[in-house]
Amino acid sequence: MSEIKDRAKHVWAVDKSTLEDVLDGKMNPVLREAWQQAVAILETAGDEEFYQHWLAGTGELMAASWEVIWEWLHRSPGTLGIVTPVALVPWARCSALVARYAPAEAVGLIRSGRRILAQIPPDIQQSLLEDCAILARINWPAATVFYASLPMLAQWSDKGAVKRWVQAGLALAGQDVEMGRAYFAAHSLWQKASFSDLFVPWVTWGQELARITPVMAQAYFTSTPVLAGALGEQFSTSFLAEWADWARFLAEQDVETAIAFLNSSPGVLGSGMGVALKEWAECGRELLTRDQKVARSFFEMTHRALQQATWPEVRAWVERAVRECGENAEKLAEMMALATRESMALLAGLRQGITLAEEERSLVTYGAALFERPVVIKPSNILPVEITGGDRLFATTDGRRVYLPENVNVFPAREKNQALLRLMLVHEMAHLAEGTYRLTAAELAEAARRTGLPEAQRGEVSCLEEWLDLFPDYALMRTVFELVEDARVDHLTRVRYPGLVREYHEFGRLAPVPFPSGTREAGLASLARLSLGQPAPEDMAIEPGLLLQQKIFANRSATVKDSLEVAAAWYRFLADKPAAGGEARYPQALYRGRLRPDLVAVNAEVEAESSPVKSRQRVESRLRVRPGPPGTATAYRTGKFYGALKSLLQGFFQEEYTAYRNVYYYDEWDVTVTGYKPDWCRVGEVVLQPSTRRFVEQTLRDYYGLISTLKRYFAMLRPDRFRRYRRQEEGEQEDIDAIVEAWAERAVGAPATGFMIRRDKRLRDVTVAFLLDLSGSTNQVLDNGKTILDIEKEAVIIMAEALEVIGDRYALYGFNGEGRQKVNFYIVKEFNEPYGQQVQQKFGGMVSDGLTRLGAAIRHATNKLQSVEAAVKLLLILSDGRPYDVDYCAAKGNSDLRSWLSADYTLYAREDCRMALREARMKCITPFCITVDRKGKEYLEEIFGPGGYVVIDDVTMLPEKLPLIYKKLTV
Repeated sequence: MSEIKDRAKHVWAVDKSTLEDVLDGKMNPVLREAWQQAVAILETAGDEEFYQHWLAGTGELMAASWEVIWEWLHRSPGTLGIVTPVALVPWARCSALVARYAPAEAVGLIRSGRRILAQIPPDIQQSLLEDCAILARINWPAATVFYASLPMLAQWSDKGAVKRWVQAGLALAGQDVEMGRAYFAAHSLWQKASFSDLFVPWVTWGQELARITPVMAQAYFTSTPVLAGALGEQFSTSFLAEWADWARFLAEQDVETAIAFLNSSPGVLGSGMGVALKEWAECGRELLTRDQKVARSFFEMTHRALQQATWPEVRAWVERAVRECGENAEKLAEMMALATRESMALLAGLRQGITLAEEERSLVTYGAALFERPVVIKPSNILPVEITGGDRLFATTDGRRVYLPENVNVFPAREKNQALLRLMLVHEMAHLAEGTYRLTAAELAEAARRTGLPEAQRGEVSCLEEWLDLFPDYALMRTVFELVEDARVDHLTRVRYPGLVREYHEFGRLAPVPFPSGTREAGLASLARLSLGQPAPEDMAIEPGLLLQQKIFANRSATVKDSLEVAAAWYRFLADKPAAGGEARYPQALYRGRLRPDLVAVNAEVEAESSPVKSRQRVESRLRVRPGPPGTATAYRTGKFYGALKSLLQGFFQEEYTAYRNVYYYDEWDVTVTGYKPDWCRVGEVVLQPSTRRFVEQTLRDYYGLISTLKRYFAMLRPDRFRRYRRQEEGEQEDIDAIVEAWAERAVGAPATGFMIRRDKRLRDVTVAFLLDLSGSTNQVLDNGKTILDIEKEAVIIMAEALEVIGDRYALYGFNGEGRQKVNFYIVKEFNEPYGQQVQQKFGGMVSDGLTRLGAAIRHATNKLQSVEAAVKLLLILSDGRPYDVDYCAAKGNSDLRSWLSADYTLYAREDCRMALREARMKCITPFCITVDRKGKEYLEEIFGPGGYVVIDDVTMLPEKLPLIYKKLTV
């Protein structure tokens, strides 16, 4: 402490003019202006002590970037009266230390200072910030997490516990950056568990795992808060010891498997499926004796299997897979990863429930008929876990789509599972029909006034999510509003569709869960019962309960604005009540999903923009909300998370609004397990719209001489309409030459036969499909100013002119994509479509974009060719390079760096293409590749085989060489 005071006194000696000189030296007028404004504010305030310490703190930041200094000058004077003078220097020092490595993070520390430090009692601000500065010196990422957690630590009544927490963290943070950050991010654990009972064993096990590898300790610290929240009272000292002991035991065999075990534990043990720790770990241990990759795949994918089956069914699936795969460890690993058709079919054969894929068509028809609006359904597990919370029966809506669980196996009877899934759809559709999210900014502002929010808290909100965020406890307000709004839409739906009352009653029963009287959980349980029309006697005496009856149940024209008013009353009733432990819990009806106003808000942004951004670009959301403290259920509410969510929804939007004529699913060959991945690639047909014929006209002008020569040449290849066969026994006319020759031969006694001519109809029976690579790499500009795609299009246009003369049937296709779910197959001309002005105008709409998932494109082109009757079928592929896509490779499961670097990760794509070509040949289709990649010989012979490809070194020669190649293949 004395050292800090001495340093502070030294810095206080630096007068204002010296600091001004330093700022002048930075030659930044923006800083000079900010300095003058800050000094004017503080000198006017007249707090000499704060001013002196502020000057010292400013001196600490003089070596930082101008953005950090400006943020300090702009923000720190506003903390007068909130931050104690003696806390200014450690706050500035912490920011300066972080700024050495991450200026943007330092700006964030300063910007959030007023909000965070206002929640810390003045008497402990200095000590906590000094600890933060010490931590920043050895591990700045951990310091930023620790800084964000200060408001929660300030609430701890035992200040000795805070000191122990910090001291243990400092030791771990000095050993490894990520481990230290994970430790401090786990502070939310102590909102769910007893610090006095669990801290010592918890940190002891973490230190022991850190001695094996810091990555294990990182996984351990990250998983414990989530596990504690999911397991509740089951998360005890004995559970912690058993769990960590299993991790240590698995690490003795394979560290990566132990890490997978730790990371997957919250999703499996907290899934609510009754999975026992010992059974799950023992199952993984048995698989580890077979192969490390098998065990890792099992631990990583158990949570996904539990979304489709119960734990006994998953265990039976593992046993069957082991028997069927025998000693083939690679195949068993793919089975455990649910990456093959065989593994998915095996699991499906063992489960008792129903799947969304099986029921989707009937659900869409049912929902559209009931609500008279289109229904778009997607599986809820496609959403981030931050949205779903890992709930396997999660359902919600984003304002356009309804997300339902992928598998429902709650009841033994299939019919009851179907009825439950149907009612879940009705509930979510009812929220859309009854206007849960249809609130204007003006209506939200009026609701804020009516609910009594202080003027300073109302702000300017644009959506329901931002309105709920005005309340200090956002999580509580969202839960309360959800229950009230569920009550409203269920009541209105029951009135409108009386036939659903029985299902509402059957699936709306709440399990009796005792909560301590007077707690927040007890109040939420009362609200849950009231919302379902199942009140207990004590519920009716609650004042907000009477308001719920009056505004919602007794009002057949209740709107969402009534729900907001009732929810605000319940919020005020519950806000001051203590929570029984951690985040408030309450009983839930089976059919009720969760309201996600943030999901709706982000989707509304996407639809308003109406032009999806490419997923490879950075995407940002305009949603303005506060993230919760690190480690809490709402910590994810950051701009980065909502940007990623917006990108996901833009992908959905693009899929739905792209003019896909049809969508197809194709298997993909996985060489690592010598098996197919079922329905792995989604191929969408896009019919190119006519745009301009200018490109075709220019090509015809540029290659006028070549096209004229080719037309004459190909005309000679066209066979005569009929072929005459002489000296036949039967025919349509006499063969005069044969009769004359017979008279001559008769003179020497030679027998003569065949005096007729037979004419047979003769046709050239050739069909060809041209498949053009439209990936982004074809946008490369050549020396002549044209792109590779321009050359490809010119070659195909020239071929089309020639083929019109010879009469061969042909189709023109293109392909690109990004990821296995988005392989675009562009239709320029179908086999039976005339090569007229409309087709020629489509060439103007062909652009370069995306990547090259060649195997899926070959399979779809083969499918198109197979539908045509022809003696000769040819698939001509024009590409500029090797097949490549973002996920067109085997799983990178090898942890050894040298093996990883030496591994051939293009093998997967090459082998899939080779297998697709083999499938084509088995269907009597001849594939041939023409590439302009000068390195094509290195991989094309392996894929297409000898004689199955040609490399054109000079891409500009493609228009001239393509007709010659075609002639060799078809004549």
